[in-house]
Amino acid sequence: MIARVFHRALKLDRWTRARFTPLGRTLMAALVAVGLFALNPRATLAWQLAILLLAVLVASMLWAPLFRPRFRAVRRLPRYATVGTPLRYAVEIENRGRRTLTGVEAEDEAHRVPPAQAMAHARAALTPGTWWRRVGYVAYVRAVRELEGVRTGAAPVPPLPPGDRVAVSLELTPARRGYVQLERIRLTRSDPLGVFRALSRTAVADRLLVLPRRHAVTWSGAGATMRRPRRGSSRSQATGAGADFARLREYRPRDPLRHIHWRAWARLGEPVVKEFHEESPSRNALVLDTYARPGHGRAAFEEAVCVAASFVADAGWRSGRLDLLFAGETTVHLAQGSEGEGVGRMLEALACVAPGADDAGAGFPALARAVEQRLQGFGACVLVLLDLDASRQALVRAVQSVQVSTLVLVVADDATERVRAGLAAVPDPSRVHAVVPGDAARVLGGLSAGARAAARERAVA
Repeated sequence: MIARVFHRALKLDRWTRARFTPLGRTLMAALVAVGLFALNPRATLAWQLAILLLAVLVASMLWAPLFRPRFRAVRRLPRYATVGTPLRYAVEIENRGRRTLTGVEAEDEAHRVPPAQAMAHARAALTPGTWWRRVGYVAYVRAVRELEGVRTGAAPVPPLPPGDRVAVSLELTPARRGYVQLERIRLTRSDPLGVFRALSRTAVADRLLVLPRRHAVTWSGAGATMRRPRRGSSRSQATGAGADFARLREYRPRDPLRHIHWRAWARLGEPVVKEFHEESPSRNALVLDTYARPGHGRAAFEEAVCVAASFVADAGWRSGRLDLLFAGETTVHLAQGSEGEGVGRMLEALACVAPGADDAGAGFPALARAVEQRLQGFGACVLVLLDLDASRQALVRAVQSVQVSTLVLVVADDATERVRAGLAAVPDPSRVHAVVPGDAARVLGGLSAGARAAARERAVA
């Protein structure tokens, strides 16, 4: 019942803002104020002013439908958007009426959220036991906007003759990650008095994938260096990330001509080629813990996804490649030579990842086993955890025991206390950092400085 009342109130508010111009809303407010004085039968001036304002509003509302635009629209969306970053895109509009369209504004509309779903989301996002959890209209509106996923804005359409087309640049700002449904495009044009708008909609269904917000990463990934192959595995042709000169040897059929050492050939009288040690990039892994304990905040989980996406998108921390992404039950593997495509698939997986219930405590151990089975051969591993309990401490010990350069980021509302309580069970506490919601950019930006300070402290000790 409350959800339906809130839904109707929000619908009325949106209708008023879409149909009435700023001047029209001002006249409506003036009509209400004058109407209070007009309750007095002796206030003849108030009555006259109220009748005048009402006549203007009614005349504009009856006149506006004559200026309703007829049009057709096609939306041109990019492949991705990012949470909180304004996105500009083109909408092609065709005038299907008989008159030139002037004074028209275009705006996008997202998928409408059912009131029951919005109320459930609002209740889940609020602190238990608060009054707003039951009847908060502000919380309901906030939940609707988050579920819709975008904030849109209007843009003017240049004069458009009948039958012509024009590309209009619209802007939207994603409010959450994941897929966002865009349903309709509307055109509005006010009446000659500039009070009431004629509104026309057309269905244009599209889906936009919104990626998590990302920050700059300064971790150097110490230990994730370029690895040379074992003795006997070097090749004469350098491939991969780079190569170092090893020695000179006799020429063999099919050796590249560019590797011939011409001076040595002239000196020895027989062809000699340069041989290189091929360098291959180290393989790295990123683990996102999606198994939240009961009562774990939604904001903390979103911050953890943001941290994981920052490491996927920023190649500065890895001198090699990010080969594996573990996100709960999802594992994304980056095949050889497909880094650009693989990074896109990893970001898509993070955009759609959802927190998993772990009431029985069986979810995270399964994730830990999947990570431990593939640790051999990795140079660096980043663990983004939602807690630092016994099972997660065991994973950290397992990763550090195989001499993998490890970075542990614990993301929670009380991350500082949980990290302090679990540091004693971690072999290298200097690689464990606490991240509270809203503080990810500062922590990720100070990882290199923190690592250098910890190294100096160990040297002094």
